[in-house]
Formats: sequence, C-alpha cells, structure tokens
Amino acid sequence: MQENNTNSPNPNPNPFLQRLNEWLYKITDAVLTLMHKALIQLHRLWEWYQSIDFPEIPLTPLQWILLSFTIFALLFTWATPVFEASDEVWHFGVIEHIRENGSLPIQDPENIDTIYREMGSQPPLYYGLATVITLPLDLSNADAFREPNPYANIGRPNAYGNKNIVLHSTEQPDFTGTVAAVYLLRIVGIATSLVTIWAVYQCGIILVPHRPVAGIVAAALTALNPMFMFTSAAVSNEALVIMLNSLAIWLALLTMRDGFDLRRSVAIGVLIGLAALTKLSGLTLIPVLLIGALWIAQRDKDWQGFVTLLITTIVGFVLIAGWWYYRNVDLYGEFFGINTMLAVLENGRRTDTFTLGSFLSEFQGFRLSYWGIFGASNIQTTALYYAIVDFAIFIALFGAGFVVAQLLAIKDFSFARRELTQVLFLLGIVLIGGVALIYWTTQTLASQGHLMFPYIAAISPLLAMGFVEIVWWMLFLLSPPDRSFVRAGDAVPNDILVIAMRWPLRFLGFFALLIPIFTVAPQYRAPRPLDALPGSADIVYANYGNYELIGYDHVDRRYIPGERVRVTFYWRVLEQSETDDTLSLTLMSPYGDNLGVIDTYPGAGTLRTSAWEEGKIYADTYAISLLRTVNVRYPFDVRVAWYQEHPDDAYTITNRDEETLDTVRLGVGAIVTPNFNIGFGNFASLTDIERPNREFGNQIRLEGVNVELPHTVELLWGVTNPINDDYTTFAHILNSEGELVGQALPDVFPELPTHYWRISENYITRHMLEFFDTPEPGIYTVGVGWYLNDGDTLPRLLINEGIEDEEQSAYTVYEFEITNSGILRLPAFDVEEDDETELTIEVELTGQVEFTPDAETTELATEPAATPTGAVNTSEPEATEIVTEEATEETED
Repeated sequence: MQENNTNSPNPNPNPFLQRLNEWLYKITDAVLTLMHKALIQLHRLWEWYQSIDFPEIPLTPLQWILLSFTIFALLFTWATPVFEASDEVWHFGVIEHIRENGSLPIQDPENIDTIYREMGSQPPLYYGLATVITLPLDLSNADAFREPNPYANIGRPNAYGNKNIVLHSTEQPDFTGTVAAVYLLRIVGIATSLVTIWAVYQCGIILVPHRPVAGIVAAALTALNPMFMFTSAAVSNEALVIMLNSLAIWLALLTMRDGFDLRRSVAIGVLIGLAALTKLSGLTLIPVLLIGALWIAQRDKDWQGFVTLLITTIVGFVLIAGWWYYRNVDLYGEFFGINTMLAVLENGRRTDTFTLGSFLSEFQGFRLSYWGIFGASNIQTTALYYAIVDFAIFIALFGAGFVVAQLLAIKDFSFARRELTQVLFLLGIVLIGGVALIYWTTQTLASQGHLMFPYIAAISPLLAMGFVEIVWWMLFLLSPPDRSFVRAGDAVPNDILVIAMRWPLRFLGFFALLIPIFTVAPQYRAPRPLDALPGSADIVYANYGNYELIGYDHVDRRYIPGERVRVTFYWRVLEQSETDDTLSLTLMSPYGDNLGVIDTYPGAGTLRTSAWEEGKIYADTYAISLLRTVNVRYPFDVRVAWYQEHPDDAYTITNRDEETLDTVRLGVGAIVTPNFNIGFGNFASLTDIERPNREFGNQIRLEGVNVELPHTVELLWGVTNPINDDYTTFAHILNSEGELVGQALPDVFPELPTHYWRISENYITRHMLEFFDTPEPGIYTVGVGWYLNDGDTLPRLLINEGIEDEEQSAYTVYEFEITNSGILRLPAFDVEEDDETELTIEVELTGQVEFTPDAETTELATEPAATPTGAVNTSEPEATEIVTEEATEETED
C-alpha cells in the first residue's frame, strides 16, 4: 500500500496563488530596496545639514515663535479667499453698515436677510475700531464678493467640494477696495494675536516659575495651533477678545502671586470692560476673578485691595460696556441679546433636546475644531495630525493631573498652596468658559472648539505645565542625574528641557506650515483650462448647448455602499454663458434608482459657467457618495444633466448628428454590498454527487442547480480565479444525438458583469428553457456555458484521468425525459439520486413548453413551431446615447 506523504508538495498548485506569491515577493523586494536607498539619501542629507555653518540669528525662543506665527498666519491669509473665513462675510457686513449709516445695526427677527445677519447682535468695539481703520478705503464693490454659493457645504467637513461659501472670479482680484480692507483687517488681527502669545508666555512663566520652559511651550501651543492662526487671520472680533482676556488673565495671575496693586486693579477693570464690549465671552472672567480676589484678600488680609479691585471691575464694566447692555434691554428686552441673536440666526434654535448623548456625539467636532477645521467649518486636514495632537494632549492632561496630585501630597501644604491656587484659578476659567459654551450649544449648534480661544491664556499654560512635567520625568529616568543638584527640581536643568522641547515644537510648526498650503488653499482653487483631452480619458460626446461633454475619466471597479465614486468630466466650451448653470450628477442603478446625487456649480463650486472661457477644455472632478442603505450587487451609471434654475427644466442634449438624446448615462463601476446574501434556498449542491469538470476556463465553476415550474433553471456559480472579461451565459436543450433543439432566450448577461466577480463569491443566473419545435419523446440534456460578446466561448476543460484531452463549451447539468405519454421526468436534486419527479406538460403551437403540475396527461402537439436561426443569441444590443469618437455605435453593458 502506498503511503500518504503529507509533506509532499501539492502536485497541482493553484496558479493564482503562485502568481500572487510571485508578485508579493517582487513587491517586498522592491519596497525593501526603495527603503534602503531612501535611508542612504536621508543619511547623506542629514550629514549635509550638519555640515552647514548656519549664521547665528540673535532671536530668543519667544521671538522665534512670534516670527513663525506671523509667517504661518500670513500663509492662512493668502490661502483663504475674501469672505471665506468663518462668518467673515457677516462680520464685514457690520462694518459696512456702520460706515454707511453711522449707527449700529438694530436686529429685526422679521428681516434676517441683511449683510450682517446675527453678527449685528455682537458688542460693537471691534467693529468700531475696524470702521476707523478702513475709512480711507472704498467698500462700494463689496457686493461683488458677497454673492453666495447656493450649494456651499457649510459645517460639513466630510462633504466633497463646495467649500466656498461665496462665488469667486477666476481672475486674481485687485488689491483695492473691499479686498484691501479685508486683508488689512486680517493683518491687524495677526498683530493683535502677537500680544496674546506674549501674554500666554507670561502666564506660563508665572504658573511654573521653577521651569521657565513652560512659558515657551505655552506660547508655542498657542502660536503654532493652526486654528488659532486661522482665527487670527480673519475679519472677526475673536482675535480682539482673546487678546483682552489673555492680558486680564496675566494680570490676575500676577495679583495672585504678588498681591493687590492699584494699577493692576485699574488695568484689569479696563480690560474686563473692553472685553465685555467686544464679545459676551469677555464676561466669563468676572466670577472666577472675584473668587480669586477673595482668596488673595483672605491670604494677605488685604480687604482694601479686594474692594479696590471689585470697584475698578464694576466701574470699568459700567463705564465702558454698560451702555451696550442697557441698549439691549431697551431694544430687545434682554440684557445679553442672546434670544434676539438666536431669532436672527439662520438655523435658529436647536430643534432637538440637548442631552449627554448630544454632547458626546458633538465632542468629536469640538475637539477637532480646536486644532483645525477651517473655512466655513468645512475643511479638515489629515487625520494623522489630529491623532498626534490628541496623543500629545493626553500626555499633557495626565501630566497636569500628576502635578496637582504632587502639590496635594506635599506635607508642608502651605508651601504648595500658592502654586496650587494658581492652577485652580486657571482651571476655574476653563470650567466657566466651558459651561458658557455648553449653554450656548444647548441653544444652537455651536460645538466648536475655537470658541474656547478667549480662555487660551488659561488652557495653554495648563497643557504646557503637564507636558513639561512628563518630559522632565522622562529625562530624569532615562538619564540618571549626577546627584550634584541641591534641589530635586534641579535634577534636569532648564537648558536640557529646552533642547528636549525643540523637536516637538518643530513638529507643530511643520504642520502649521503645510496646512494652509496643502489643505486650505486647494479647496478654493478652480480648475485650469487644458490644451487637449488627456489620453487616459474615455472619449464620448454630448452637446448641452453652450458646453460639450467630450470625455470622462474614472476607475472601473467595485464600490461598497457609502463609498465615494470619483469621476472626472471633460467639458469643451462652445460659447461663454451669461448665466451660472448647475451641473446635476446622479448615480443610477440599472433600474433607475437614485444611488447618490450632487447638484453643483462646476469645479465643485469654484468655477461658475459665467467665468468659463470660450473654446477651452476644463477637467471637472467629483467624488459622489453612494447611499449607505442599499443591499445590492449590480453595475451603476452616472447620469449627467445641466439646468439653470430648476432640475425639471434641464437643457436639451444632442449627439453629433444633432439627434436629441433622452439622457446621458456613463458607466462608472459596480456597487457590491459586503456579505451580500443571495439565498441558497433550494439549490442542490453538485458536489453531493459525481459532477466532475464543472469549471469554465479555470475561472467560473458551477456550484448548484435549482429547477422551478415552468421549466426554469437557476444556476449557482462560484469563482475560482480572477476574471478580466464580461461573459454571457447560455442554457441549451440537446437531444440524444447532441442536436440543439431548444434553449433559454435571451442568453443571460449577469446582473453583475463577470469582471466584477471575486474569488469565493457566488452568483445566480436564471434561465427559462423553451423548445424550438414540438419535442418528441426521448432523452434530453440541459447544457450550459459562457461566451464573450464577440461569440468566443469560454472553454470548459475536460479532465480524463488527469490527462487534458478535450475542450468543450457546454456542460451537461442534468438530463430529463419526455415519455410517449407526454410525461416529463426531471431529476429530483433534493432527494435520493434514483428518485424522479413527474410533471405533466402541455405544448402550445408556438413551441413553448408550459408545465401544469395538476393537469391530466395530454398528447404532444403536432404542429411544429418556427425554428430560430441560431443556437446562441447574437442580436446586437441597443445603441447607447453616447457615441464615441472612434466608433459610430457603442454597445450598452
């Protein structure tokens, strides 16, 4: 007896797996080679960098941070077109109103269509200053820059395109008038934020006096925050209130450290008044400031200083900002004007109830928008940046908690009480600011992290304290000290900490440099005209009046529900349009179902048709999201239409012969739901009985069969190797001599074309069998097979004792018998092999066989039916609506 050697190699290895292994080896070798070369080049680059004798620039770390912030913020100014910063168009509208009318706006909930919208409810200090700054400039052309984009994806960072909230010209605007005013106010905002960064630096030094590097880290966390740069480089009152609050927090920390001082108290009162006249968030410091003042008075037994601070704060608020809040009561019947703002706000109040679940679901957007969601809250940067920042913030929060725990654990608590009180004071500011923001969020959708920037002089020093603490302990554990220090805090000198902090801060600066260039600016960049159609494009033609569709480009592949389908259209402009027309793109199923739609101006909102140049070719790219709720497997098309005002009034479409087309639909791929359930139901597996040679072209295998009434055959197919072509399957009826006497018409082109089929998946085809003529008694077989549209069959390789000896195109699925008495005997696939099912048949004069299971036995009809011209359906499919440049007819798959 021959032994079964389990260690012997597979005599018939799978050719697909062989090719896969070969490709994996090649890819792995190529990647390793590339990495080796890259490392060599990096090493050489580093050696070159080390060899350069850079001139020493006499700047302190803080000055480097201020310089970097200025450069990067100016990049955001360049990257963001006029009025594209969040709410910039409405802030500018307040300035215009004051200039034109010489008075502040009066809000009217019945008239919300103003140039300032809800911003007319904001305190006026910033707008008054901006009015004075822009007085020499002519703002009469502002309306030309304010035309809204009707398809803008405001507040939707995951949506594709239409990030611009207003429409822009393709030409670079002149740096005069409104454009000059916007950029001038942005530069003023940047200058204002330089003061904020300096104040944050001072707060960090006061909070962690024994580690001055904390001030540098606090300043860097503020200055190198891309969202802070974006907010600073915008026409908005945020930069001013952030600066005023930061200065007030710095003076408050000085007071907590050194005690009350008359000049500081007066300065705090003035700053509180100015902040309250700039934005409502300027009021949130008052309760925490008074609590801190009570603690100082109790500590130093200086109640006179407390009273002085209290009086200066009240007087400063009343004299500077009191008139504004009295105006709110007089005009709107409320102190803060919040309800009036909500009434004017376009989206108004929340329609849902704000719960803990709402807070948690919106926290994601809040967290991301603290570090960078740009534009109209609709532009995100790479997820890698958010992930790394999250990690750093987690470390900083852990370190801050560790510092608080150490302070509480000190036996001589009075020694640590002053430092702990400063930490609690800053935490109180963050807490009160967070509560105020949550309250505002319960009224309207406002879960935006940048609204916490007015408290950034408290947030950044706390984060810096925690981050420096963790780094200090890492250096302490990794580099054991020489024990020459006197105090434990001197174990890691400040100079070493500064060196250790350089690369994390450079990392922040690296992203701050790249984000405006590669994240923000491309969202507003309109497509440039092309000289010719790219060679990779599929050539098509459709005329929409002023525009011709001459090609499109896509990746023909499988998509899953919810995925984006990327398509590029190539338009040739016959005549420049005087209107801004809308392009409508709809993903359509074979049955006309809508799978996803985009209505937009071209260029995903950046290139309106009135700006198109006659005779030019434009590449217009879109990513259309498929519905998530479908459970299907079929190809789909994109329907392309144009209209001016309403989708029902779409432009007429013609081909090159000026024949009107009903619609234009272009194939772009197939949608396949993962784990699609086809329902194996009544299928009999062909592996249960001896059914050899069921594979076609070593690609498709027949897995099961099911026969229904009338004589309908369902075939279950599996995939053994990748398929590159689209095949059609047929089912034939053969008599005992092998002659073709019937078939299923038409032949079946699978709902999902075969080139989309994947290994280990199953598919079903359904065939309704008919005789060409009246059948005679005898034995008949049902054979199936596959062929290309050009008539070439997909061969089925027959194996005889391991020797390849013959190729045939059809495979016999089963046999059936028509008896002399007209009885049709079918194999019973779901019972024992020797059983059979009897069904009576009735043959009409047309030759079609109909099965009536309960009827009596009838004689076979004697009048023959007309015989088809061929066994295989070779009729040409209908022509598509799109005619290619290279051929006059195109088949529709």
